[in-house]
Amino acid sequence: MKNFGYACINMGFSNRPKSKRITTNRSMIRKTFDERGIAYASELALQNVQDLHRILHWNLANDIYFYRLSSDIFPWASEYEMEELPDYEMISYHCKRIGEFAKEHGMRLTSHPGPFNKLASPKERVYKLTETDLSVHGKVFDMIGLPRTPYAKLNIHVGAAYGDKPTALDTFCRNFERLPESVRSRLTVENDDKPSLYTTEELYEGVYKRIGIPIVFDYHHHMLHPGNQTEQEAL
Repeated sequence: MKNFGYACINMGFSNRPKSKRITTNRSMIRKTFDERGIAYASELALQNVQDLHRILHWNLANDIYFYRLSSDIFPWASEYEMEELPDYEMISYHCKRIGEFAKEHGMRLTSHPGPFNKLASPKERVYKLTETDLSVHGKVFDMIGLPRTPYAKLNIHVGAAYGDKPTALDTFCRNFERLPESVRSRLTVENDDKPSLYTTEELYEGVYKRIGIPIVFDYHHHMLHPGNQTEQEAL
């Protein structure tokens, strides 16, 4: 059963009354962040990492060893440096304990940063926003002590074709080289479910052969957008 896992939200914990809820998705709207600032973000982040440890204990008790972390553990993380959080030392302590627990029990922790991450965009502003978000993920994984390998994957999609797939894939690869090592060492790319986007074969030819990052094969996506390959050929 060690290959069985789930993504982000433990419904049994999240559906409890608010005072008893266990979740790693505590966040706030922009207005609240502007009003309450980094101190409140720090408070929520600390609660999130404490609850992440509780969730992993539940996972272990239920023979679940594969878990995709939420991208919302640190609210508005693009607006500050982690070290600026008032609770940074305590957050770091809990992150270290999480990493030690996962390693001790052979748990695999990964993440799937959101669809707004577009390394293939020709716009420098979009690249910078993508770099910021992916760097936050890399920093969090470093804080937890996860290995800098695709075993602790940061899985994304190419994102768009912009009417020219070869150029978009070239841009993706060039922008990949600009990312920090904490991201490059963990990044993976996933096939898409729309004919306008990328099959496994296109990712193999246009990304893997050039920069060597692994492809995450989603067979549901392949069913909707197989390209010229059978499922077995793509796999």
